[in-house]
Amino acid sequence: MKKNNFLSITLPWILLLGSCIGLLAQSNHAAVKHKKEGLYIQRPEGKVYGSLVYPESKQAVPLVIIISGSGPTDRDGNSGGAFKNNSLKKLAGALGNQGIASFRYDKKGVGASSEISKNRDEIVFMDFVKDVAAWTVHFKSDTRFNQIFLLGHSLGSLQAIKSAQLIDVDGLICLAGPGYTMDKLIYRQLTDRSPFLAKGAKPLLDSLAQGYKVKEIHPFLQSIIVPNLQEYLISVFQEDPANEISQLDIPSLIIVGTHDVQATTNDAESLHKAATNSKLVVIDSMNHVLVNSPKEFQENLETYNQAELSINRQLVESLCDFILKTTQ
Repeated sequence: MKKNNFLSITLPWILLLGSCIGLLAQSNHAAVKHKKEGLYIQRPEGKVYGSLVYPESKQAVPLVIIISGSGPTDRDGNSGGAFKNNSLKKLAGALGNQGIASFRYDKKGVGASSEISKNRDEIVFMDFVKDVAAWTVHFKSDTRFNQIFLLGHSLGSLQAIKSAQLIDVDGLICLAGPGYTMDKLIYRQLTDRSPFLAKGAKPLLDSLAQGYKVKEIHPFLQSIIVPNLQEYLISVFQEDPANEISQLDIPSLIIVGTHDVQATTNDAESLHKAATNSKLVVIDSMNHVLVNSPKEFQENLETYNQAELSINRQLVESLCDFILKTTQ
Protein backbone atom coordinates (compact mmCIF):
# COMPACT_ATOMS: atom_id res chain seq x y z
CA MET A 1 0.00 0.00 0.00
CA LYS A 2 1.16 3.54 -0.62
CA LYS A 3 1.56 6.20 1.96
CA ASN A 4 -0.94 8.98 1.48
CA ASN A 5 -1.36 11.44 4.31
CA PHE A 6 -4.70 12.78 3.18
CA LEU A 7 -5.47 14.16 6.61
CA SER A 8 -2.98 17.00 6.27
CA ILE A 9 -6.01 19.26 5.79
CA THR A 10 -5.73 22.37 7.96
CA LEU A 11 -9.21 23.78 8.38
CA PRO A 12 -9.47 26.93 10.51
CA TRP A 13 -11.38 24.72 12.95
CA ILE A 14 -8.00 23.13 13.68
CA LEU A 15 -5.95 26.19 12.85
CA LEU A 16 -4.38 26.02 16.32
CA LEU A 17 -3.82 22.36 16.39
CA GLY A 18 -7.87 19.59 16.68
CA SER A 19 2.98 11.36 30.14
CA CYS A 20 -0.08 10.11 32.11
CA ILE A 21 -0.62 12.31 35.12
CA GLY A 22 -2.46 11.71 38.36
CA LEU A 23 -4.98 14.46 37.84
CA LEU A 24 -7.03 13.73 40.88
CA ALA A 25 -4.07 13.36 43.19
CA GLN A 26 -5.63 15.80 45.63
CA SER A 27 -8.60 13.49 46.14
CA ASN A 28 -8.78 10.91 48.90
CA HIS A 29 -8.60 8.02 46.44
CA ALA A 30 -5.41 6.47 45.17
CA ALA A 31 -5.02 6.20 41.41
CA VAL A 32 -6.14 2.87 40.01
CA LYS A 33 -3.36 0.83 38.41
CA HIS A 34 -3.89 0.37 34.69
CA LYS A 35 -2.37 -1.42 31.73
CA LYS A 36 -1.69 -0.43 28.13
CA GLU A 37 -2.20 -2.47 24.99
CA GLY A 38 -1.60 -1.76 21.29
CA LEU A 39 -4.31 -2.85 18.82
CA TYR A 40 -5.21 -2.56 15.18
CA ILE A 41 -8.14 -3.41 12.93
CA GLN A 42 -8.04 -4.09 9.22
CA ARG A 43 -10.11 -1.62 7.22
CA PRO A 44 -10.63 -1.59 3.42
CA GLU A 45 -8.07 1.19 3.05
CA GLY A 46 -5.47 -0.32 5.40
CA LYS A 47 -4.72 -0.98 9.06
CA VAL A 48 -5.85 1.46 11.73
CA TYR A 49 -3.77 1.39 14.93
CA GLY A 50 -4.65 2.47 18.44
CA SER A 51 -3.87 2.32 22.16
CA LEU A 52 -6.01 0.72 24.85
CA VAL A 53 -5.68 1.82 28.49
CA TYR A 54 -7.60 -0.28 31.00
CA PRO A 55 -7.55 -0.74 34.78
CA GLU A 56 -6.37 -3.88 36.52
CA SER A 57 -9.79 -5.22 37.46
CA LYS A 58 -11.47 -8.60 37.76
CA GLN A 59 -14.78 -6.97 36.92
CA ALA A 60 -15.90 -5.48 33.61
CA VAL A 61 -15.50 -1.72 33.39
CA PRO A 62 -16.82 1.00 31.08
CA LEU A 63 -14.79 1.85 27.97
CA VAL A 64 -14.51 5.28 26.35
CA ILE A 65 -13.53 5.39 22.67
CA ILE A 66 -11.73 8.72 22.19
CA ILE A 67 -11.96 10.26 18.70
CA SER A 68 -9.52 13.01 17.79
CA GLY A 69 -10.34 16.14 15.80
CA SER A 70 -9.78 17.09 12.18
CA GLY A 71 -6.52 17.49 10.33
CA PRO A 72 -3.40 15.45 11.11
CA THR A 73 -4.32 15.04 14.78
CA ASP A 74 -3.06 11.76 16.17
CA ARG A 75 -4.27 9.49 18.98
CA ASP A 76 -2.46 11.61 21.58
CA GLY A 77 -4.03 14.89 20.47
CA ASN A 78 -0.91 16.15 18.70
CA SER A 79 -1.04 17.71 15.27
CA GLY A 80 1.43 16.73 12.57
CA GLY A 81 4.53 17.87 14.43
CA ALA A 82 3.18 21.43 14.66
CA PHE A 83 1.85 21.08 18.20
CA LYS A 84 2.59 18.61 20.96
CA ASN A 85 0.30 18.87 23.95
CA ASN A 86 -0.61 15.20 24.57
CA SER A 87 -4.14 16.32 25.45
CA LEU A 88 -5.84 13.01 24.59
CA LYS A 89 -3.01 10.91 26.02
CA LYS A 90 -3.32 12.78 29.31
CA LEU A 91 -7.08 12.36 29.20
CA ALA A 92 -6.72 8.58 28.76
CA GLY A 93 -4.30 8.43 31.69
CA ALA A 94 -6.59 10.47 33.92
CA LEU A 95 -9.57 8.22 33.14
CA GLY A 96 -7.44 5.15 33.76
CA ASN A 97 -6.49 6.51 37.17
CA GLN A 98 -10.19 6.54 38.00
CA GLY A 99 -10.84 2.96 36.86
CA ILE A 100 -12.30 3.82 33.44
CA ALA A 101 -10.86 2.20 30.32
CA SER A 102 -10.23 4.18 27.16
CA PHE A 103 -9.18 3.56 23.58
CA ARG A 104 -7.77 6.15 21.19
CA TYR A 105 -6.42 5.62 17.70
CA ASP A 106 -4.60 7.17 14.77
CA LYS A 107 -7.02 7.94 11.96
CA LYS A 108 -6.26 6.67 8.48
CA GLY A 109 -3.48 8.80 7.07
CA VAL A 110 -2.09 9.80 10.48
CA GLY A 111 0.72 8.39 12.62
CA ALA A 112 0.89 4.60 12.67
CA SER A 113 -2.19 4.44 10.39
CA SER A 114 -0.55 6.44 7.59
CA GLU A 115 -0.57 3.67 4.99
CA ILE A 116 -3.82 3.73 3.08
CA SER A 117 -4.97 2.73 -0.39
CA LYS A 118 -7.55 5.42 -1.03
CA ASN A 119 -6.69 8.58 -2.92
CA ARG A 120 -7.08 11.92 -1.19
CA ASP A 121 -9.66 13.12 -3.70
CA GLU A 122 -11.89 10.11 -2.95
CA ILE A 123 -12.03 10.52 0.82
CA VAL A 124 -15.36 11.53 2.39
CA PHE A 125 -16.40 12.22 5.97
CA MET A 126 -18.32 8.97 6.42
CA ASP A 127 -15.10 6.99 5.86
CA PHE A 128 -13.97 8.12 9.31
CA VAL A 129 -17.39 7.62 10.87
CA LYS A 130 -17.39 4.00 9.72
CA ASP A 131 -13.99 3.47 11.34
CA VAL A 132 -15.42 4.56 14.70
CA ALA A 133 -18.29 2.12 14.23
CA ALA A 134 -15.82 -0.66 13.36
CA TRP A 135 -13.89 -0.09 16.57
CA THR A 136 -17.15 -0.07 18.52
CA VAL A 137 -18.11 -3.44 17.06
CA HIS A 138 -14.65 -4.74 17.93
CA PHE A 139 -14.98 -3.82 21.59
CA LYS A 140 -18.58 -4.96 22.00
CA SER A 141 -17.30 -8.55 22.03
CA ASP A 142 -14.58 -7.81 24.61
CA THR A 143 -15.77 -9.10 27.98
CA ARG A 144 -13.43 -6.75 29.85
CA PHE A 145 -15.88 -3.93 29.15
CA ASN A 146 -19.52 -3.67 30.19
CA GLN A 147 -20.46 -0.39 28.47
CA ILE A 148 -19.13 1.69 25.60
CA PHE A 149 -19.09 5.48 25.38
CA LEU A 150 -18.02 7.55 22.39
CA LEU A 151 -16.05 10.70 23.19
CA GLY A 152 -15.37 12.98 20.26
CA HIS A 153 -13.01 15.94 20.63
CA SER A 154 -13.38 18.90 18.26
CA LEU A 155 -14.59 17.61 14.86
CA GLY A 156 -14.33 14.12 16.36
CA SER A 157 -17.51 15.08 18.19
CA LEU A 158 -19.44 15.01 14.91
CA GLN A 159 -17.89 11.63 14.07
CA ALA A 160 -19.08 10.32 17.43
CA ILE A 161 -22.60 11.60 16.83
CA LYS A 162 -22.80 10.02 13.38
CA SER A 163 -21.30 6.74 14.60
CA ALA A 164 -23.87 6.52 17.39
CA GLN A 165 -26.52 6.52 14.67
CA LEU A 166 -24.94 3.44 13.10
CA ILE A 167 -24.37 1.27 16.16
CA ASP A 168 -25.75 1.26 19.70
CA VAL A 169 -23.57 2.75 22.43
CA ASP A 170 -24.33 3.57 26.04
CA GLY A 171 -23.46 7.23 25.99
CA LEU A 172 -22.10 10.12 23.91
CA ILE A 173 -19.61 12.81 24.95
CA CYS A 174 -19.12 15.88 22.76
CA LEU A 175 -15.96 17.63 23.95
CA ALA A 176 -15.26 21.05 22.42
CA GLY A 177 -17.29 20.03 19.38
CA PRO A 178 -18.93 22.11 16.63
CA GLY A 179 -22.57 23.06 17.01
CA TYR A 180 -23.03 24.37 13.47
CA THR A 181 -22.02 23.26 9.97
CA MET A 182 -18.30 23.38 9.30
CA ASP A 183 -18.53 25.95 6.49
CA LYS A 184 -20.13 28.39 8.93
CA LEU A 185 -17.52 27.66 11.58
CA ILE A 186 -14.65 28.15 9.14
CA TYR A 187 -16.11 31.46 8.00
CA ARG A 188 -16.61 32.52 11.63
CA GLN A 189 -13.02 31.78 12.53
CA LEU A 190 -11.67 33.50 9.44
CA THR A 191 -13.79 36.54 10.16
CA ASP A 192 -12.44 36.70 13.70
CA ARG A 193 -8.78 36.29 12.70
CA SER A 194 -8.49 37.48 9.10
CA PRO A 195 -11.45 39.39 7.60
CA PHE A 196 -9.55 39.74 4.32
CA LEU A 197 -9.28 35.95 3.92
CA ALA A 198 -12.85 35.52 5.07
CA LYS A 199 -14.11 37.73 2.24
CA GLY A 200 -12.21 35.70 -0.35
CA ALA A 201 -13.20 32.37 1.16
CA LYS A 202 -16.94 33.04 1.45
CA PRO A 203 -17.98 32.25 -2.16
CA LEU A 204 -15.76 29.15 -2.17
CA LEU A 205 -17.23 27.88 1.09
CA ASP A 206 -20.74 28.56 -0.19
CA SER A 207 -20.07 26.62 -3.38
CA LEU A 208 -18.72 23.60 -1.49
CA ALA A 209 -21.62 23.73 0.97
CA GLN A 210 -23.97 23.49 -2.03
CA GLY A 211 -22.09 20.45 -3.30
CA TYR A 212 -20.01 22.05 -6.05
CA LYS A 213 -16.25 21.93 -6.38
CA VAL A 214 -14.31 25.13 -7.03
CA LYS A 215 -11.72 25.53 -9.76
CA GLU A 216 -9.64 28.48 -8.65
CA ILE A 217 -8.38 28.75 -5.08
CA HIS A 218 -6.09 31.60 -4.07
CA PRO A 219 -2.75 30.32 -2.70
CA PHE A 220 -3.49 32.00 0.64
CA LEU A 221 -6.62 29.82 0.96
CA GLN A 222 -5.19 26.50 -0.15
CA SER A 223 -4.32 25.45 3.40
CA ILE A 224 -8.01 25.93 4.23
CA ILE A 225 -9.64 24.71 1.03
CA VAL A 226 -7.19 22.01 -0.03
CA PRO A 227 -7.67 21.48 -3.79
CA ASN A 228 -7.64 17.66 -3.76
CA LEU A 229 -9.74 17.34 -0.59
CA GLN A 230 -12.85 18.97 -1.99
CA GLU A 231 -14.91 15.77 -1.89
CA TYR A 232 -14.17 15.54 1.82
CA LEU A 233 -15.05 19.20 2.38
CA ILE A 234 -18.31 18.85 0.48
CA SER A 235 -19.26 15.79 2.51
CA VAL A 236 -18.47 17.28 5.92
CA PHE A 237 -20.17 20.58 5.07
CA GLN A 238 -23.44 18.66 4.59
CA GLU A 239 -23.48 17.54 8.23
CA ASP A 240 -25.33 19.72 10.73
CA PRO A 241 -24.21 18.61 14.21
CA ALA A 242 -27.33 19.92 15.96
CA ASN A 243 -29.64 18.15 13.54
CA GLU A 244 -27.65 14.92 13.80
CA ILE A 245 -27.58 14.84 17.60
CA SER A 246 -31.34 15.45 17.68
CA GLN A 247 -31.80 12.00 16.13
CA LEU A 248 -30.25 10.25 19.14
CA ASP A 249 -31.92 9.39 22.41
CA ILE A 250 -28.90 8.16 24.37
CA PRO A 251 -27.45 9.98 27.40
CA SER A 252 -25.16 12.74 26.16
CA LEU A 253 -22.63 15.00 27.84
CA ILE A 254 -21.64 18.23 26.12
CA ILE A 255 -18.54 20.02 27.42
CA VAL A 256 -16.80 23.23 26.42
CA GLY A 257 -14.27 25.54 28.06
CA THR A 258 -14.74 29.29 28.40
CA HIS A 259 -11.26 29.94 26.97
CA ASP A 260 -11.69 27.70 23.93
CA VAL A 261 -10.99 29.80 20.84
CA GLN A 262 -12.14 27.08 18.43
CA ALA A 263 -15.35 25.80 19.99
CA THR A 264 -17.57 28.30 21.76
CA THR A 265 -20.31 28.14 24.35
CA ASN A 266 -22.70 28.86 21.48
CA ASP A 267 -21.58 25.61 19.82
CA ALA A 268 -22.17 23.65 23.00
CA GLU A 269 -25.54 25.28 23.65
CA SER A 270 -26.63 24.50 20.08
CA LEU A 271 -25.91 20.80 20.65
CA HIS A 272 -27.47 20.83 24.10
CA LYS A 273 -30.72 22.41 22.90
CA ALA A 274 -31.01 19.96 20.01
CA ALA A 275 -30.23 16.80 22.02
CA THR A 276 -33.10 14.92 23.62
CA ASN A 277 -31.16 13.68 26.65
CA SER A 278 -28.10 15.80 27.38
CA LYS A 279 -26.19 17.58 30.12
CA LEU A 280 -24.19 20.73 29.41
CA VAL A 281 -20.99 21.49 31.30
CA VAL A 282 -19.13 24.78 30.75
CA ILE A 283 -15.68 24.74 32.35
CA ASP A 284 -14.14 28.03 33.40
CA SER A 285 -10.70 28.82 31.90
CA MET A 286 -10.33 25.53 29.97
CA ASN A 287 -9.18 25.84 26.36
CA HIS A 288 -9.29 23.57 23.30
CA VAL A 289 -6.39 21.37 24.40
CA LEU A 290 -8.12 20.71 27.73
CA VAL A 291 -5.89 22.77 30.03
CA ASN A 292 -6.40 26.02 31.88
CA SER A 293 -5.06 28.91 29.82
CA PRO A 294 -5.09 32.69 29.59
CA LYS A 295 -7.92 34.09 27.51
CA GLU A 296 -5.57 36.23 25.39
CA PHE A 297 -5.17 34.53 22.01
CA GLN A 298 -1.39 34.31 21.70
CA GLU A 299 -0.85 33.10 25.28
CA ASN A 300 -3.70 30.64 24.80
CA LEU A 301 -2.06 29.33 21.63
CA GLU A 302 1.24 28.76 23.43
CA THR A 303 -0.37 26.07 25.59
CA TYR A 304 -0.96 23.98 22.45
CA ASN A 305 2.72 23.10 22.56
CA GLN A 306 3.15 22.60 26.31
CA ALA A 307 2.68 18.91 27.03
CA GLU A 308 3.75 19.35 30.64
CA LEU A 309 0.56 21.23 31.57
CA SER A 310 -2.00 19.33 33.65
CA ILE A 311 -5.32 18.48 32.09
CA ASN A 312 -8.27 20.34 33.59
CA ARG A 313 -9.43 18.63 36.78
CA GLN A 314 -13.12 19.55 36.44
CA LEU A 315 -13.15 17.95 32.99
CA VAL A 316 -12.10 14.58 34.39
CA GLU A 317 -14.51 14.87 37.31
CA SER A 318 -17.40 15.67 34.93
CA LEU A 319 -16.53 12.75 32.65
CA CYS A 320 -16.27 10.28 35.54
CA ASP A 321 -19.53 11.49 37.05
CA PHE A 322 -21.38 11.10 33.74
CA ILE A 323 -19.89 7.70 32.87
CA LEU A 324 -20.31 6.12 36.28
CA LYS A 325 -23.88 7.41 36.74
CA THR A 326 -24.82 6.14 33.29
CA THR A 327 -23.22 2.79 34.08
CA GLN A 328 -25.24 2.29 37.29
